[in-house]
Amino acid sequence: MTDRQAEDIMQSGLARLQIKGYRRLRDVDLTLRPLNVLIGANGSGKSSVLEVIQLLSRSADGKMASILWEAGGFHSVITMDKSVENLHIELDYVIDEEIFHYTINALLKGLSYRID
Repeated sequence: MTDRQAEDIMQSGLARLQIKGYRRLRDVDLTLRPLNVLIGANGSGKSSVLEVIQLLSRSADGKMASILWEAGGFHSVITMDKSVENLHIELDYVIDEEIFHYTINALLKGLSYRID
């Protein structure tokens, strides 16, 4: 691998992930690097962070409804105490030194949800 290839790897990828209202993740803002390690007690939200990344990936493919259905529905993924009625996710992704910002805001609406 050349120095330029190594530099490109370091400058591309997930840069920041903000999650509000997903399972136990009430308000999380992560600065991401090329290698990230999630450490914590059982039930602290490590798997939820990975689920959110999968949700983002599937939503980009137009399959957000299917991933929410697989997770038990929108009601089962919003914050556990149910005091939060929306799910807000933001992602910054860097490609060739350019930052791309992706946002999902899903609001509880009756027995379903609405995406803004």
